[in-house]
Amino acid sequence: ESYRKRMQSLTKDDHEPTDQELEQARNDIWNNMTTVTLFNQEAAKHGILVTDAEVADYMRQAPPKEIIDSKEFATDGKFDISKYQMWLQQLAASTDPRAEGIISDFETQIRQQLLVTRLQDFVLSNVRITEEDAKSSFLDRNDSIDVKYIFIPGGDFDSTVTSVPDADLQARYEKDKEQFKQPEMAILNYVQMPKTPSDADLGLAKLSIDSIYQQVKAGANFDTLAVYRSEDPGSGKKGGDLGWFGEGRMVPEFWTATSNLKNIGDISAPFKSQFGWHIIKLTGKRTTKGPDGKEKPEYQASHILILTQASGQTVAELEQKMNNLKLDAEKMGLAQAASEYGLKVDTTRGFPKGTNVPPIGQNEQLNTFAFTGKPGEFSDVVPTRNALFLCQINRTTPAGYTPFNDIKDRIKSMVLREKRVELAQKRGQELADQMARGKSFEEVAALSGKPVLETGYFVRLGPAGKAGYDQDFIGAAFGLSLSKPYSKAVAGRTGSYIIKFVDLKPANLALFTPHADSLTNDLVNTKKKDMWSRWVNSLKQNAKIEDFRSAYYGS
Repeated sequence: ESYRKRMQSLTKDDHEPTDQELEQARNDIWNNMTTVTLFNQEAAKHGILVTDAEVADYMRQAPPKEIIDSKEFATDGKFDISKYQMWLQQLAASTDPRAEGIISDFETQIRQQLLVTRLQDFVLSNVRITEEDAKSSFLDRNDSIDVKYIFIPGGDFDSTVTSVPDADLQARYEKDKEQFKQPEMAILNYVQMPKTPSDADLGLAKLSIDSIYQQVKAGANFDTLAVYRSEDPGSGKKGGDLGWFGEGRMVPEFWTATSNLKNIGDISAPFKSQFGWHIIKLTGKRTTKGPDGKEKPEYQASHILILTQASGQTVAELEQKMNNLKLDAEKMGLAQAASEYGLKVDTTRGFPKGTNVPPIGQNEQLNTFAFTGKPGEFSDVVPTRNALFLCQINRTTPAGYTPFNDIKDRIKSMVLREKRVELAQKRGQELADQMARGKSFEEVAALSGKPVLETGYFVRLGPAGKAGYDQDFIGAAFGLSLSKPYSKAVAGRTGSYIIKFVDLKPANLALFTPHADSLTNDLVNTKKKDMWSRWVNSLKQNAKIEDFRSAYYGS
């Protein structure tokens, strides 16, 4: 039922859903079904129940937002609950199967809503935020400080530190090995066949645009033709109107054709872009000043677009070709079969369960196949918006540690950066020592050859000017005051800082007291939202769910 309703919404206004929209709809409905099932199981396990009487009472007293917003239940422009309750009574008394369906759907929705609310109350019952927590959060958001600083970037030492011994890299790998854990990963071989329009498709598109152009030249209404003939889903319904645009907003062919039209109402001859064939009608001209102060032309135009895309017949022929390739690949191997079809074999990077399959994107059935099939096994042909794919399982790698050789370069980059920052920090400390011996902040800046930068006022949550969200910088800055105006050298993520206090604007605590309750509630809600999200994710990860959708929809 959920799938049927979703398909109805996708196909309204004669819209033909794309492969991605169909896939998204199936995934959304699947995820909702599995989530509801898991919630029901958890509720039963903990004795959480919702009675029929509670559902009926909630239906009468707490209508959903779409009901409250409906003019059908309004009196003098305001929601009238008596009208709503009368409507419920009429539905309940009706013998019309449609009325029974509405009531049944409504009851199911309310029952599930109440069940989830009680399950949330159970899971989140121990969430607590004290007034001190709220006060600390208030200060983080409202204490603001202004500092000046000298920055010694690690990049100054790029030419000083250029290599790291392999033994050091291996030692770092062993030391931080827990950071390099990875889940089970799958790798696929794949052949991609673009949905290229045939010569017949291209010829039909040209015939279509030429026919429309002749109708326009003969006096047919451009806007009406756009509504009924244009294949641009965005502008077609609006008579082809694209609004105002300047240079760079449209593809070059479109801009050139538009700017060649001289008078309002002029119609372009058909021209081709990467999207298909266009006819443009000029509806407005003006000049505006750009950021550089120079005047630039802008146009308002409508267009009719005929897409140059593979027809249904062409796609069916390509799918048959890919199915034939699959049969041949099962006999002679994928590489040889692909070569005979003029295609090449590529390999995906590793991907974990439940994620996109590169470069295909979101496809849960293919992701499941990658982890449940055997090496060498072929998928069904996978259609996407612009191409067809045939995939073969290359291998899966078990959960564990990423091999050293796979991340050696990554570790090397990390260690090089750290060593360069260490040298920057050493230089920063030398400069800080100069201040300890009596030199001024400005004199030290001159010695360093670096400019004195100023953040402007910022709060503990950042950003701190060009220092951004570097927590070492922010923490050191808020540790300064009039009595302690200078920092030692501060090792940041990308270099070393010497910081000078300028001014502090303390939070006005008088503003905290009257809002303490609401601030506390905000923190509680944030913490509950985070905890609920983590609980749901954990519930799904630990559940044993078998997915048989591929048997119904195909992989």
